[in-house]
Amino acid sequence: MIASLEQEVSDLTTERDEAIREKQTLEQDLLATNNRLKNKAEEVKSKEAEINRIKKEASEKDKTQQKKLKELKENLAKVEEKYRKREKLLDEEQCENNKLTEKIETLEAEIQQLKGGAK
Repeated sequence: MIASLEQEVSDLTTERDEAIREKQTLEQDLLATNNRLKNKAEEVKSKEAEINRIKKEASEKDKTQQKKLKELKENLAKVEEKYRKREKLLDEEQCENNKLTEKIETLEAEIQQLKGGAK
């Protein structure tokens, strides 16, 4: 009976030792998993910060490009207006030139008539 109790105590001690070792292994696995989780969380935070930085840079570049585009459109409108005015002036000058040319031709014809009539 004592031998059987001693064997039972030995078996229980062995089971207890195995349970303790398994508990320690599980605790180590849990710590390792928690560390990996913390590392992943830090990695996610870092990537989120990088994404936000890139978004901010893109937004600033977009604003700058929009401003430049607005300036270019304004400059283009000014240049177009300038050339419209020049074109109008040129048309007016050409019209005036045509009138003067006609007047010269008329006067030259009159001069020829007067020269022909004076002879």
